[in-house]
Amino acid sequence: MLFRNVVIFGAGTMGHAIALRFARGGHAVTLTDVDRDALDRAERSIRRLAGTQSEQLGGEAPESVMARLRFAEDGFGAAAGSKSFRNGGTSSAVFTRNWPASCPRRP
Repeated sequence: MLFRNVVIFGAGTMGHAIALRFARGGHAVTLTDVDRDALDRAERSIRRLAGTQSEQLGGEAPESVMARLRFAEDGFGAAAGSKSFRNGGTSSAVFTRNWPASCPRRP
């Protein structure tokens, strides 16, 4: 099952790793953070990881993965009508329970 748009709140280490995993699984993803610099760092890191993993795993071209990602400072606007997963704290239990089968390796 593909979600119309998965919204990840927080562009830190976990947030951008989760965003990449969903994008590689074929989902449209919006990664959001209140800090524009954090979003820019996350985008650079995701682009690098998408290329490295593509080479190592013989998978999808990084451009295709990146095309499914959007980076936004407006988290609530991005989440309107979306299925969202948050990282950290008590939300991690919700995250793992709802991990879609279309994404590689369940956490």
